[in-house]
Amino acid sequence: MNASSIADISSRADLIDLLNEFYNKAQSDDVIGDKFSHLNMIEHTETIADFWDSILFGTNRYHGDPFGKHISLNLSTQDFDRWIFLFNETIENKFAGPKADEAKFRAGTIAKVFKHKLNLA
Repeated sequence: MNASSIADISSRADLIDLLNEFYNKAQSDDVIGDKFSHLNMIEHTETIADFWDSILFGTNRYHGDPFGKHISLNLSTQDFDRWIFLFNETIENKFAGPKADEAKFRAGTIAKVFKHKLNLA
């Protein structure tokens, strides 16, 4: 499927679809799969959908501390790089347009900030 035939991210339902596919890949990934073993994925997906809904659509649904939730995971630069790769790959396979581009840009920015805060950058 080419990018011109794929719709942009336009709703919370799109975010849930994106996140479900991403987490299916991430959970079975050799690099980062173990980082998700402690999570209730239904609850986690809803929370992360709130996060992305707030970022992409300004809904203000997310009221948490995304960085604080990641401190105890002992993340490496390789973990962040793999997360970004899988996240971007999932977006590119499912969506194309300004919101999809913004999601990829924002994810990259978030990863850079987290790496900096964790002294990985």
